Amino acid sequence: MIQLENYESQCQPEQPKIVSQDKGSSCKHTAENDERCAVRHYQIDGNVINDSTTQKCDFLLLNDTKCHAYFIELKGKAIAHAIGQVDNTIKVLAHMLGNYEIRPRIIYKSKTQSIKDSKVISWQKRHHGRAKIKQGQLTEKI
Repeated sequence: MIQLENYESQCQPEQPKIVSQDKGSSCKHTAENDERCAVRHYQIDGNVINDSTTQKCDFLLLNDTKCHAYFIELKGKAIAHAIGQVDNTIKVLAHMLGNYEIRPRIIYKSKTQSIKDSKVISWQKRHHGRAKIKQGQLTEKI
């Protein structure tokens, strides 16, 4: 069973800005922590979850003050695959996020019509408006 306490956060506890971005990628999630909440940031793919057969998202950002968990996937244009990666990571890590509100994020590189697919729309509804999908970059206050 994975325990996040076994991994080092990639940010300082009250860091004002946290960026999730893969090297060489133009896709980026920027979290603005203006209230200086207690935060933790983990690279999931290749660090917390190393198993190449397990679908997983790229990053997990935790706002421990507000109990918000941001599951972040940076993708080319395969939105349906990104949904599977985010959902599976939520399933794998849910045991340690008991009272955290799940806030999935997908940032994709290329324009795609799949953003309008029924699977994408139903996924967003299933997350009660807390899921965001954006092209290029997403900057938000956490």
